[in-house]
Amino acid sequence: MKPTRDELVYDPIPHTYTCRGVVVPGVTSCLDGLNDYSMVPADVLEHARIRGTRVHDATAYYDQGVLDWSTIDEEIAPYLEAWIRFREESGFTPNLIETRVFSLKRWYAGTLDRTGYFSKLKRVPHDEETMVDIKATAMMMPGTGPQTAAYTMALNEERPVGQKIKRRYGVQLAPKLNPPYRLVPYEDKQDENDFLCCLAYKNLLRRKMK
Repeated sequence: MKPTRDELVYDPIPHTYTCRGVVVPGVTSCLDGLNDYSMVPADVLEHARIRGTRVHDATAYYDQGVLDWSTIDEEIAPYLEAWIRFREESGFTPNLIETRVFSLKRWYAGTLDRTGYFSKLKRVPHDEETMVDIKATAMMMPGTGPQTAAYTMALNEERPVGQKIKRRYGVQLAPKLNPPYRLVPYEDKQDENDFLCCLAYKNLLRRKMK
């Protein structure tokens, strides 16, 4: 029998995906080469990684309606407030929140941040579901376009034509800016091919290192 999406297993400690014991390349790991952090000190990078995870958790709890504000410390609060302001000013209503996707056709997996609907953006129809990726970073990295394309391709595999995602955005949460967020559209169709090239290279390395 062919594998199914329900058989995808995620291990959060090494951040790996498997299906029937076979490794499934993760979206973010495939794009490591595009996001160059070599100039950032290791301790600063690790702190940013932990902060990003906490921001993602806080925004997810908020969107799910289960956030306990007493658990949010002073470092994370400005990022959460930026997300809340983004939602209010754009009219964004989440549909899928921190949802795993699994491309059986191309054999990769990942966890998308959000899909949802905008009620206050003139360029996006109110009834059109859109891909949104959250970044709690000082700058948007080159891999975000291919990353959102990868999630979109995987999600669209399991959807009928009328329900496929067409638009992709990144939301940079930057408390020092005014407003404290930046909505970045990703419209380059080459993003799909760029991700697939990274996926092919990841698979090549895995084969050669056996």
